[in-house]
Order: sequence, then C-alpha cells, then structure tokens
Amino acid sequence: MGTDGAPSGDGSGQDEKIVTGEAPAQVDVPDLPATGKIPTTDVERHLTALLNNGANPELISVTGYTQDPKLGSERQPYGVRVLCHSGAIISGLFRQTLSAGQQSTRESDFKQRESL
Repeated sequence: MGTDGAPSGDGSGQDEKIVTGEAPAQVDVPDLPATGKIPTTDVERHLTALLNNGANPELISVTGYTQDPKLGSERQPYGVRVLCHSGAIISGLFRQTLSAGQQSTRESDFKQRESL
C-alpha cells in the first residue's frame, strides 16, 4: 500500500508520534464463495470490512473504490482507501487480479478483471 497527501512521517531517529481516535464502527464481513468465479467487487468489500473491523484506533475509515464514485478510475476500478487520524491517506491498489493457475507478468500489472 502506498500513501498520498499526508504528513511524510517522523524523521529518522525520532520516536513515531501515534495519532489515535475512535476506530471505525464494526461492519458485516461479506462471505466469499469457496469455489467458482468471485467478483472482484466482492473481494474488495471483503478486504475493506476486514481492515475496518480491526478496531485500529489510528484509523478513521476504510472505503472500497467501488463504494465511492470519487475513488478509483476506469483503469483502476478496485482498491481500498484508508483514512487515518494522523491525516495520512493510504491507497491499497490491486496489482494483480489473476485466475487460478495464471502466471503473473509485467503486462498483467494493474489490469483489473471483473472476476477472479
């Protein structure tokens, strides 16, 4: 995961300043099917719920790209945005969305599939 637009972190040799607040409210974790094709949207929602439910007091919110029309793009429709009480914004992008047995290649980087 990368960071954007937030404080760049504490300087070398300094103690990290942890900023906390109220953790995100718990949400239902959607089930994923054990077999067959899985919609990438369902994987995104599952990951978003797991991160959200971690009860981390450093986090304000966790949002899937498909849950907010202002997030994502035509090329990168799936991902996760994490907002932190420190002001940090973390973007988790799906680098590979491959079928079972498919090999990862540079050409498959960031090419999003609708199902896995």
